[in-house]
Amino acid sequence: TVRVSHPAMTTMKFTYMEMGFLNERTMKPDMKWEMFKEIANRGGYLTNEYFNPRYHRNIKYELNEILKRFFGMSENPIPRYTRRNGYMTLFVIKGDQ
Repeated sequence: TVRVSHPAMTTMKFTYMEMGFLNERTMKPDMKWEMFKEIANRGGYLTNEYFNPRYHRNIKYELNEILKRFFGMSENPIPRYTRRNGYMTLFVIKGDQ
């Protein structure tokens, strides 16, 4: 699960299935969830130091699309990569470990 907080909503917990990150072939979390969870476990950041090459550009694009739909956002929740922060979410997210 991940715990998400945003000024427009109360803090809530979500599972990969609730958010639509199910790999229907394996019935396990998909790669987008793995990237999302990695970002959550790092406090909303994913820098080069922890970046997994399996998280290619399409994974991040698809992750943004799912998050936009799920939270009703108009802008990308994970904007462009920056050298300073890597990928950084527009909302607070923490892994629920």
